[in-house]
Amino acid sequence: MSKNEIGLLHHIGLAVPDLDIAKAYYAKLPGASVGEEFTIPGLAYRLAYVELGGTRLELVQPTTTSSTAARYLDLHPDGGVYHIAYLVEDVRASAATLVEQGAAIVGPSEPRIEGDGHHVLVVDATKTHGTIIELRQAA
Repeated sequence: MSKNEIGLLHHIGLAVPDLDIAKAYYAKLPGASVGEEFTIPGLAYRLAYVELGGTRLELVQPTTTSSTAARYLDLHPDGGVYHIAYLVEDVRASAATLVEQGAAIVGPSEPRIEGDGHHVLVVDATKTHGTIIELRQAA
C-alpha cells in the first residue's frame, strides 16, 4: 500500500437512536459478537463494536444534539450507515489526497488517538457522496 492509499475496510459505523436496543438486537443474531460499550474522550458518543460475518460494525449513539451523528439521526430517525472507516498507512497523507479532491476534514486537523492506538482523521460527507469517511492509521 502506498503512503496515501486508502486501505482495507476497518468498520462500518451505524448511527443508532438507542445503543442498548441496538446491542440487544445484534446480540441475538447467529454468529454475532457484541463488544463492551466504550467512549472516545472528547467525543459525545456511546459506542460498541459488533463482529458479524467477518465484518465489524460500530454502533454510534450520540449523547448530545450537536454532533454529526445526532444531525444524521434527525434526518434518519431509525438510524443507518453513518460512516465507513478504512485502514491507511499514513493518515495525514491519505487525508491530504482527499482534501486535494475537494474534501474537508471534520473536527481537529491533527489526528486523534483512540483507545486502540489508531490515529484517526474524519472526512466530511459533503464531498464523499454523503458518507463520512474515517481514516485509521495503526500505531
